[in-house]
Amino acid sequence: IHIKGFQSHVDTTLNFHSGLNVIVGPSDNGKSASLRALWWLLYNEPSGTEFFNDGTKTQSVEADFMSARIKRSRTKTNAGTYTITKPGEEEVVLKGFGKKVPLKVIEAHQMPQVMVLDSNESVNIARQRDPDFLMGVTPSVRVGLLNVLAGVNVADEASKLALQETNKLGSELNYTVKTIEELTERLNS
Repeated sequence: IHIKGFQSHVDTTLNFHSGLNVIVGPSDNGKSASLRALWWLLYNEPSGTEFFNDGTKTQSVEADFMSARIKRSRTKTNAGTYTITKPGEEEVVLKGFGKKVPLKVIEAHQMPQVMVLDSNESVNIARQRDPDFLMGVTPSVRVGLLNVLAGVNVADEASKLALQETNKLGSELNYTVKTIEELTERLNS
């Protein structure tokens, strides 16, 4: 990852390896800024200009992923661009995406933002002061996320939909039976 003009980073390159990466070091050396910069590249957050390095007019974060190089850049007066470079393909420059991350960017880095149900905890990247994964959420949220990860939520949703449909058909059947009884009574009288 190459970080320019982002908080304490004037021009910094960090080399990550496959698997778990941990950033350690003394206070005020840019560890949290590195994670914020990566978060900004992946998810276009934080917005605004408060994370510009003092004295810089432009800001950029560029990272190599398995299938592409992605660069996010902006100035203090322009929301900026995403640039996607894939081997053997023409460079793609994306502008005017607002606060959302363009789908082409998500497809290129293959790390869509996945937040734990009903919390601000991310599955993808632990940020500074985040509790250990799933330890800072209620047991019901923990169970809900584990159900999603295991795919149990699909069966739960299908069961709920089937129950709703059954209830709807039961109501329609009751209405139809009642109507038949009323019509039969009229015919007999």
